[in-house]
Amino acid sequence: MSRRRLLLSGFLLLCVVGLVLSRGIGEPPMAAAGGYTASIAAGITPRMSADQVAQVAVQALANMSAVAEAASLPTTPTVVRSIDCIHPADIGSLEPRAAGTQSDRDPNAVLWIVRAQGTFVNQHVRSPTPAVATSGYFVIDDATGQTVGWGMP
Repeated sequence: MSRRRLLLSGFLLLCVVGLVLSRGIGEPPMAAAGGYTASIAAGITPRMSADQVAQVAVQALANMSAVAEAASLPTTPTVVRSIDCIHPADIGSLEPRAAGTQSDRDPNAVLWIVRAQGTFVNQHVRSPTPAVATSGYFVIDDATGQTVGWGMP
């Protein structure tokens, strides 16, 4: 192998290693773009993209999966199914279980409803074993990127 090819091969190997390390080790996988349906209600211009919102949900489910694993409970692979961008007044029509949870919000606020499959863990129930479900939803505030509500069947 010529010296030039050897140098080029070494450079390409360093680029690949750098790319892998820049993605992070042990971080949750990125949600696949296009792996879910996304809609934005008329008249809304969100700050976040649907992919950014999906990442918030994926991270929350990774945290819940860690809790389930620590309690020796089964886990479910994460799949984001749908993402809807809405105003708080419309939350009940899209996710009836979340109706009323955002009633104190500014009516002009922008929220995202994310429906997903994964390991949803409710630690608020006083029980030795947390309640676990394989599907649920998140309510994410567009202004902050924070989860402001969630639920499971």
